[in-house]
Amino acid sequence: MRSRRGIAVIAIFFKVTSTSNPALDPIVKTLPHVRFKGQRRTVALNLDKIIPWKLCPFYRYEGSLTTPPCTENVIWTVIERPSSMSVSQYKVFVKSLSWDYNTFRPVQPLNRRKVTYCKG
Repeated sequence: MRSRRGIAVIAIFFKVTSTSNPALDPIVKTLPHVRFKGQRRTVALNLDKIIPWKLCPFYRYEGSLTTPPCTENVIWTVIERPSSMSVSQYKVFVKSLSWDYNTFRPVQPLNRRKVTYCKG
């Protein structure tokens, strides 16, 4: 790691389904109010409901931020099992965060990074 001030990220994949995920409602209701830099809201979340299973299996590796400045000070934990969200919830994320299919950072070379897999 290049920076002593690191960030730990837990990444969760979401499968878009026809069923709403009530655990995401606090986020979905708040997102339209924090569209611009400096806007803030407090959100109470129950992570046990968003991730209602054991964290394992997961992958862990040292990497970087996925947006500029792409600082290499992140410990990524990527949960293998996806959670779910409805189509309407997904649309709120897309609209509020200005997501589109071309705003992601391409996959980077491994560059001798060690990826650890925990199956529990």
